[in-house]
Amino acid sequence: MVIRDNLSIIAYMTNDIKHKESKKLNNYIESKLQAVIDAGLVPKVTQILKEYSGTPDGNFDILEPCVATIRNLTAGNATQIKTILDRKNVIVPSMLSILKTINENVENWSEKSYKEQHKIDSIQTDIFCTIGNIACHSDQIDFLLESKIMPAIIDIFGRSDNEDPVIGIYSAEAIQKFIYHGSFPQIVQILLGDDCIRYLFKILDHEAESDSYYEGYHRNPILIIIKIIRNLLIKHEKHRQLIKSTDDDRKKYGLMKYDLFEKIEHYDGIHIIKKLRTLNQPLWFKPKNRDEKKITKATTNLLNLYTKMKEKIDSEKKVEVVNREMKKVSVNSNQNGNKVLPRRMMLRSSKKRPLRL
Repeated sequence: MVIRDNLSIIAYMTNDIKHKESKKLNNYIESKLQAVIDAGLVPKVTQILKEYSGTPDGNFDILEPCVATIRNLTAGNATQIKTILDRKNVIVPSMLSILKTINENVENWSEKSYKEQHKIDSIQTDIFCTIGNIACHSDQIDFLLESKIMPAIIDIFGRSDNEDPVIGIYSAEAIQKFIYHGSFPQIVQILLGDDCIRYLFKILDHEAESDSYYEGYHRNPILIIIKIIRNLLIKHEKHRQLIKSTDDDRKKYGLMKYDLFEKIEHYDGIHIIKKLRTLNQPLWFKPKNRDEKKITKATTNLLNLYTKMKEKIDSEKKVEVVNREMKKVSVNSNQNGNKVLPRRMMLRSSKKRPLRL
């Protein structure tokens, strides 16, 4: 009881970090966070998190303010964030343990009271925020990959369309931050299982069919997912030359062969995005919705980007095919001792001329 009350006070002291609006308010909030750090409370909070992470059931009252405090500290200034990152080896594994336990007991805990369910959701969303804030530091991406916490977040994201939409929003934001700040070789490591791409288009398709669009929520997961796909396409384009390179080069840069366009086509992604765009177009008999306008604009921009990149790739493939054929003709001609003609002359010589009478 004493631990819970003390943690609740610390969480309350740092909770204003969510409401940053002006520089003056930022300075005030950061001074509160600094007071918590100066008091030497961070090591104690992280130690409590470690102790109770193995048995979250029955300890939600302690874990909720504990995780909330850590989330708030990861949203502070650079020095305050470093205080948390210095203890990441304790924080991230503990958070992974909590997520795994929640994942394993989803069905068993569905009968818990509304109060307990709210605490479980609150712990999860705070973990997603913490991981998202850590992912904003590019030098921490490798650590997150080694910790194996991203697959756990992706699994929860995948089932979020059937559960609390808030879980879907915060888990999608954590994935979006990881993809935005990671390099393509790092991103590929969470894409290899295909779960991430499959869940992205599954949820988009579900929303297109349900026509819910998360009205009343301050963030829309459809827009976050579209942003994720857009960032994936941009990163893929940047590293495309490396992707096409030899196996030795890929090994050198730690990059496995991955065709993003093939995966999008496999899950019928473009059809789903086009369906979303059509459903969100403003109609004269339909009241205008702010999110619908944003979704229409975002899907249009995404389709234009995809089409432009796909056309470029297809044209390059055609050139590669022609070059390959030319190389074969050249090799065969050399082997037979025949003179190799330029392509234009070969085409002319192959044409049949009409017989003159």
